[in-house]
Amino acid sequence: MSWWNIDKSDVIGDRPADIVGDTLAAIVNAHRAQDRPLPRLQDIVDAIAAALERSPETFIEDESSKNDVPATQRRAASAGRFTAGTHSLTNPNDNGHMTPPRVVVELSSGASVMSKRESITDDTIVTVFMRALTEIADAYADRWGRRPRRREVLYTVTFVLRPDPGEYVADPPDSGVTIKSISVVRPALSRPLLGAGIPSNT
Repeated sequence: MSWWNIDKSDVIGDRPADIVGDTLAAIVNAHRAQDRPLPRLQDIVDAIAAALERSPETFIEDESSKNDVPATQRRAASAGRFTAGTHSLTNPNDNGHMTPPRVVVELSSGASVMSKRESITDDTIVTVFMRALTEIADAYADRWGRRPRRREVLYTVTFVLRPDPGEYVADPPDSGVTIKSISVVRPALSRPLLGAGIPSNT
């Protein structure tokens, strides 16, 4: 099994990529077997975010830094839209409750898709991704003696989805739109989350 660096310290490998690809394929096959449309990119993003949130200490070695997110999102963070990076899995909001970070997909069209906890409609997908994260963590433990970093997991998902998102999701409708990056941001306190969805053809 091959592994390769995505920067000086983070790595991804064939086995984690295969796990992500098999997971997405299983979701697609289950939908087709039930005569359901492919999941939306929003559904996949929501499921990944929820899976990471439910038992992060099981799947993740450490947290992302401000350098882990694309420059466009760092600029948005500096403008007060949201905070890039985090040193903890959750942060207290104005009501004292813990607010988990959000997963954000940046598209080549300039649009982005941000996870929404309230929009999860199929908990089965979350369960499937939790199982995938467990297998990925095992692969990293076998090879590197540690769990994967969150950035490594999201980079692996990007690596699998980027060539042909339409193989796994019902959108974006324009086949020319590709996925540039998938990263994590932390909602800024007292500020609404702003995230553009996938534009329609109309």
